[in-house]
Amino acid sequence: MGQAQSLWRLMLLVLSGVWLPQLGNAVDNTPDNAASSKPPAFTLERKPVWEIGLGGGYSGGFDYPASSERNQRTLFLPYAIYRGPTFRVGSGRVQAVAVEDPRFKLDLSVGASFNADSDGNSARSGMPDLDFLFEVGPRLEYRVFDWPIGDNSRSTLSWENYIRAVFSTDFTRVDTRGVRLGSRLRYQYTDIGGKPIDFFARLGPIWGSADLQDYFYQVDPAFATDTRAAFKAGGGYLGSELFYGIRFWATRHFRLIAGSTLGFYDGAANEDSPLFEQRRSTSYALVVIWSIWQSPNAIEVFQED
Repeated sequence: MGQAQSLWRLMLLVLSGVWLPQLGNAVDNTPDNAASSKPPAFTLERKPVWEIGLGGGYSGGFDYPASSERNQRTLFLPYAIYRGPTFRVGSGRVQAVAVEDPRFKLDLSVGASFNADSDGNSARSGMPDLDFLFEVGPRLEYRVFDWPIGDNSRSTLSWENYIRAVFSTDFTRVDTRGVRLGSRLRYQYTDIGGKPIDFFARLGPIWGSADLQDYFYQVDPAFATDTRAAFKAGGGYLGSELFYGIRFWATRHFRLIAGSTLGFYDGAANEDSPLFEQRRSTSYALVVIWSIWQSPNAIEVFQED
């Protein structure tokens, strides 16, 4: 969650299948009919039903939101995408498609984050390790606009709201860790200047239930020390994130993604915890995707992330 898993979340968005130039420029280039009472045109893309490949990269994040301890990982994994008329798996979500609506989309989104060794974290030294976290839950997306710019470029803005159940595991047991929910704006500018380069950004607040925030910030009396007071964590505001990056299509089957996440934790519900170490953070991710095989049969879908 937060910074420690910027790569993992990015990979779930692009490997399982995986953010704003000035809006004023996009508005200035809006076609006349987009300003009329008619809804703007939405983009249909022809995509292979099946896609199989390999992806991986580097993450320079943090152990948990507001932690100051770096959590750096390098990971490579195979991936598969399925796009059917009523069921799809990819782009970091599992989607049951009742109606292919250009404005609204309701599906299941997933997320994950790396584990962290408490012995390598000065604030958590002597406390239990943090296990891998997995998330799943519904996501509602409303596409605010989808504007063509020039011959090939497009500017799109969506509003997303999601709620996910969170689970932790060390692969010998699974424990529930409460709920995470968020609301965010997602912007994408594709084929900038007619080139195979996309810009994308996401911005929004995040909240967590008491169980989830206990996992990050609570200090039970048994783990209190002279420099780490006991602390009872509570649910509420977790922080806000700005995630932005560039996607470069070297070929139809090979793409490179570089991104950064800025975390803002002022006013968080548990900022008084001794495990809450910083109010700002910056993490980085670099991902390489190689689409090895694409099925000859294709399907038309609205523009994907």
